[in-house]
Amino acid sequence: MITYTQREPMAGMTRRRQRVARVAVTLLALLVLLAAACGGGSTAPDGGSMSTDERIALVRDQRLLVRAGDGEEAELFRAAASNVFVAFPAWSPDGTRIAFVQSTYAITTEGDWGDLISVIDGSGGPPIVVWTHAQRGQQIRGLTWTADGAALIAGVNPPEVPAGAPTAARPGLLRIDLATGRTTLLVDGALEPSLSRDGARMAYLVPGAHDEAAIWVAAHDGSDARALSLPQNLGPPFAPRISPDGASVAFAASTSGAVGAQPATGRQRLARALPFVPTQAEASRA
Repeated sequence: MITYTQREPMAGMTRRRQRVARVAVTLLALLVLLAAACGGGSTAPDGGSMSTDERIALVRDQRLLVRAGDGEEAELFRAAASNVFVAFPAWSPDGTRIAFVQSTYAITTEGDWGDLISVIDGSGGPPIVVWTHAQRGQQIRGLTWTADGAALIAGVNPPEVPAGAPTAARPGLLRIDLATGRTTLLVDGALEPSLSRDGARMAYLVPGAHDEAAIWVAAHDGSDARALSLPQNLGPPFAPRISPDGASVAFAASTSGAVGAQPATGRQRLARALPFVPTQAEASRA
């Protein structure tokens, strides 16, 4: 793993799963951008987060698990169908609930498919669906709680369309009120939201053409937005996360040949040969 540090001035399957697989089997660079305008903590893509009592919610295979501090694990949810997968688990700020995504993939050319968002009690019980796709094939990329625990912010990706066909919709960051179900578009054209611990600042990904992307920071409502300057020797950035103290934004990206790399391990070489093998991911919210 390679780490970069860059000081910033003060500021006023589907392709998604294929990209996750590529990131999992490619040399990743973790970058830290010291940006005083940013705020604190968030969750990891297809991974998990840590509760206030240090329990970790994580995804393995098609299951949502909770791991205690002593390493003991309990299963909270298991997908009932072979084409349903769990992603983006995130603890609520008070550590009592977990929001997560259920992704249903098409197994035939007919029928409905797409993502839905559920919330489950951290100690177990049936999940409650709080949002479901409005279009066939609509998917979630990124999920986080607001600081007061009253809403979720999700990166909503529209269905992919054939080459040359007009795009019916754009990606966007959607605020989902858990009490009313009301949704509000916060940022048009963005995905993978990450809120600061106090909910004041937000980092997110703005995808671009030809697999290009940029990381932006903004206020919680999408105002006062600006792009962060990234090193030139990196592939497209992935999974931006604001640190708990608000001093940095970390993200993953593949490196170019201009950056030295350590030899691949045996497991990395196996992953490159078998890129379809599911991986385990987890992370903590300090």
